[in-house]
Amino acid sequence: ETGPVGFYAGLGPFVLFDSISGCIKFGAYELCKQASVKFVPEEYRELSNFVSAAVAFIACSVVLVPGELFKVKLQAKLYPSVRACVAGVWREGGL
Repeated sequence: ETGPVGFYAGLGPFVLFDSISGCIKFGAYELCKQASVKFVPEEYRELSNFVSAAVAFIACSVVLVPGELFKVKLQAKLYPSVRACVAGVWREGGL
């Protein structure tokens, strides 16, 4: 009913939060991987990389999940603007 504008509702928060979470994910992964080189024996390197990836994804979820929440609520037309969406989510119980 709103055409192309409605199709792209929520794109701004998605791009912002996804970009930030990507930076956090790769930064956390590299930090964990570098730390594991010092403390984990070579025969456990694959497991260490797996754990590093899991920790990185958990770290980036702190930013990714709220961004997804805003995107979905804007796409569902529950709020007229990003500002109203953030205020409404905060009022409903926070992030």
